[in-house]
Amino acid sequence: MKGKLYKYLPEKTADEILEKGIENALEIRLRAGRKICIRYPEKTEETTETATVGLLNDILQKLCGNSLYAYADDMSKGFVTAGGWRVGIGGVYRDGIKTVSSLDIRISRQIKGCADRLIPYIKNGDRIYDTLIASPPVCGKTTLLRDISRLLSDSGINISLIDERFELAAVGMDGQACFDVGKNTDIISGCRKSEGAVMALRSLAPQVIILDEIGTKDDMRAIFDAGSGGCGVICSAHCYDMDDLKKRRFISPLLGLFGRIVLLRGRGKIFAVYNEKGDDIWQG
Repeated sequence: MKGKLYKYLPEKTADEILEKGIENALEIRLRAGRKICIRYPEKTEETTETATVGLLNDILQKLCGNSLYAYADDMSKGFVTAGGWRVGIGGVYRDGIKTVSSLDIRISRQIKGCADRLIPYIKNGDRIYDTLIASPPVCGKTTLLRDISRLLSDSGINISLIDERFELAAVGMDGQACFDVGKNTDIISGCRKSEGAVMALRSLAPQVIILDEIGTKDDMRAIFDAGSGGCGVICSAHCYDMDDLKKRRFISPLLGLFGRIVLLRGRGKIFAVYNEKGDDIWQG
């Protein structure tokens, strides 16, 4: 964490952020002409430094390894990912990003053991329940998925992890994952989830496919493809409660497929686990 800050941010800024405390920080917000902010679950802290367009461009260059062209496709979608950190980009978009006006650095971390109590609810002997983990943004869905992958994989289950945005495993240009997602996990990065699921089913013989942040028509197809291939699915989605899930156009048709639906409320806090009958079975 500390090393990444100094790698991408000016030394003075990194020092001040570390002094204020980075352990529980959710994101670092940089907006041109405004103080740099650190957002925590319960508060937001300002640093003394004001972000400039020059600073934002310099940070973006570093995040892209000084090769903006290599990240042009991601930037056209409004983000880049470096070392597992997803960075949202605000600015002027004309055939790509022309002017950067803000950066949102979302801080990812590995918390080994955070899924320990959940595993007995989604694994019953050799059976892995199709599972949907749902919550509002920045509640720890990706962190929880990462640990589920590690625990199931290390127990001998073949996992295919579809890491569309390089966040779950954060595989670098050297082919090595930044996060431990398990010794029996195959990682497919940088492609759409629907494409990755098909590739995994054709060539990697997974017992479980893991996907993050479903919500599109293509994602829905990926879930159906995995199910029709006899493979378990564990995935995540944004929502605020069960009623909200049922209103999501490309998620509601899938709800009957999941043997477990896990709702998070607050940073990494499991609020409820529902079975296929809709019964709340979580003993939290």
